[in-house]
Amino acid sequence: VLIKYDTAVNKRSTGYWDSIRPVPLEVAEVKDYAVKDSIYQQNKDSIFSKLTVDSLNARRPKLKPHQIFLNGLSRTKYRTNKSSITWGIRALVPALEYNLAEGVTINTNAYINTYLRKWKTAFSFEPHIRYGTNNGHLNVWANLQFRTRDAEANKKIKQYSWNFAGGKRVSQFNKDSKMSPLINTISTLRDGNNWMKTY
Repeated sequence: VLIKYDTAVNKRSTGYWDSIRPVPLEVAEVKDYAVKDSIYQQNKDSIFSKLTVDSLNARRPKLKPHQIFLNGLSRTKYRTNKSSITWGIRALVPALEYNLAEGVTINTNAYINTYLRKWKTAFSFEPHIRYGTNNGHLNVWANLQFRTRDAEANKKIKQYSWNFAGGKRVSQFNKDSKMSPLINTISTLRDGNNWMKTY
C-alpha cells in the first residue's frame, strides 16, 4: 500500500481538518487544495450533466437493419443522474443451424444490462428465441441475473449473484458431447449424418 485515504475524505468539513492538522497549511497549499476541490466537483457534476449525456447519446451510430442479420447490434442509453442502459441483439445469420429434427433453426437472443445504483446491483436480462422450420416448434427461454459487490474500505470484498432462468429450450441428450451445431450442420447437409441428438 503506497497511499491510503479515508472513505469520508470528501465529506469532512474544513474545520474538521484544521482541528486535527498538526501544522497549518501554507498559502500555496490552501490555493492548491481550492483548485483541486473545484476541479473534483466540476468533474463530478459534469459526468451526469444533461449536456454530457446528450452528447454521448448523439454520438451513437445510426441503426441499420442489416446489422441485425450480419453483426447484431448494441446500443447504450445514457441518462442524467442514473445508470446507463445497454441493450442489443445477437447476429441472426451466424446463429443459423440445420438438423433433421428441426430443419433450419433460427436462433436469436437479446440482452439488457444496467446498474441499479440504489441497490448497488448489476442487473441483466437475456431472452432467447429458437424456431425450427420443419417441426414448427417455438422455444423461448430467458435468464435473469442480479450481481452485487460490496467493496467498502477496510472490509473483505463480498460478491453475490442470483440467477433465475426458465422456459423451453433444445438440449443435447449427451451433455458431454463435443459436437458443435456448426459441425453438425455441415455433416448433415453434406453427408446426411445428423450426429447431434436433441430433445
